[in-house]
Amino acid sequence: MQVLRRCVIFDAGLLGAAPLLALALRNDISIEPDATATLLPYMVLTLAVALPIYVSFGLSRTLWRYASASDYLRIAVAVSLIVTAATLATFLFDRMNGVARSIPVLQALISTCGMVLGRFSLGFFGARPRSPQTLKSMEPADLPDGETLLIIGVNRLTPLLLEAVADFRGGKARVGGIIALDAVGDGRKLNGFDVFESRDLDATLRTLSVHGVDVNWIMVAVSRERLPERMGETLRKIAKTARVRVEYLNETLGLESSASTMRRAPIAPCPDLQELALDPKQIELRSIANYRAAKRALDFALSALLLILLAPVWLGLAVLIKLTLGSPVYFWQLRPGRYGRDFKLVKFRTLSSAYDVNGRPVDMADRLGRVGRFLRKTRLDELPQIWNILIGEMSFIGPRPLLPVDQTAGASRRHLVRPGLTGYAQVIGGRDIPPADKMALDIWYVMNASLALDIEIVMRTVPFLLLGEHVDHEAIRTAWSDLRSGGARARRPTGTRYLSWIWT
Repeated sequence: MQVLRRCVIFDAGLLGAAPLLALALRNDISIEPDATATLLPYMVLTLAVALPIYVSFGLSRTLWRYASASDYLRIAVAVSLIVTAATLATFLFDRMNGVARSIPVLQALISTCGMVLGRFSLGFFGARPRSPQTLKSMEPADLPDGETLLIIGVNRLTPLLLEAVADFRGGKARVGGIIALDAVGDGRKLNGFDVFESRDLDATLRTLSVHGVDVNWIMVAVSRERLPERMGETLRKIAKTARVRVEYLNETLGLESSASTMRRAPIAPCPDLQELALDPKQIELRSIANYRAAKRALDFALSALLLILLAPVWLGLAVLIKLTLGSPVYFWQLRPGRYGRDFKLVKFRTLSSAYDVNGRPVDMADRLGRVGRFLRKTRLDELPQIWNILIGEMSFIGPRPLLPVDQTAGASRRHLVRPGLTGYAQVIGGRDIPPADKMALDIWYVMNASLALDIEIVMRTVPFLLLGEHVDHEAIRTAWSDLRSGGARARRPTGTRYLSWIWT
């Protein structure tokens, strides 16, 4: 915890001192007392707006030594929001009197570079092991596809294990989380993965299951002797069920004899739409490749702009949820994304605690209060997914990400594109159409993805939000007809004829 406090103090000090450093750079490494006094309100407001943004982006929870590229991107976005909010607040306070317009820009650059350099230096000079080759022997040749790994223990081998899973298992295994046995602080992150400070393995597995993470492979990164007695007993019971595969890293590497490795039956492959003779590779070559790069550029630019413009709304909703529902402010679930790779979909929390103060379960209808209903009705609970779009896990337009249990036939084809904040199936019928029709609409969108179609979906989304859901049965019949005939649709009108076609 002392390391955590020092890291937070370093970030706060850097954010507070960055305006002075910016002023010194602007004035050829010289600072006059009068200029410092003029800059003081801006510095105070910077620290005031920095705290909620800093906490909201999880910068206080990231393990510095194991910071990754996604952590650096999170820093850049958070600093941009902090500087923008501080500039607006100072402008409202005294019209930025005496503060040069170049100060916020230099402040953002200094803060971002300093925070990134601090994390990189701690990881580099902290003797972080970087080569995953020593773990190549840990990869069994007969691992079944689709396994979700839970790692127990945080030490120097843990990041190597994460790299080995990424390098050698590819899309066949994913990391559901990491349990820390030492006091590193609950809610921290290691290489972008959640770290739980817990001694109760059963409770952790239940919590992960609520978030859509069904663990079926546990790797213990510490020796059996270091495990708490209760956790060791729980692991032995889990291993006997043969439902979850339990391994100890030192035994898998051959450093100790293994007597507890249990295997489970392979997962059955997901069924597919048998009546549709569609090759996913042909789909991608035909319609996705040309539009994909341009769409990603648009997504990145628009999401970055919206994060800045909607920062006050974001912070206001976070404060409202904190005051009415408590912590945490966000709710996340693991969803399959592009090419079936899992990502963490984030929403604003809309439900109160599942248990009352006496430990009794609360009815679902009672958990959704006025704030939760308001967020769901206005779709504002989806606002944090703009971050998913910025880092490339989602797109503004695409098939909605579903929980693995809700995937139906043809899921491999709908995963050829990034999942969307809104999608064709949502504007055609939303929750009022059966899963098979939703899947058909999603696959039809994948095969016909284009800028014109995305514009159509955006224009359909507006009345969908204002007037509610309405099923377009003709669009559903057209999608099934097109798919059975090979997936291509008739050319839509262009130019003014296209706009009039949408309007009618």
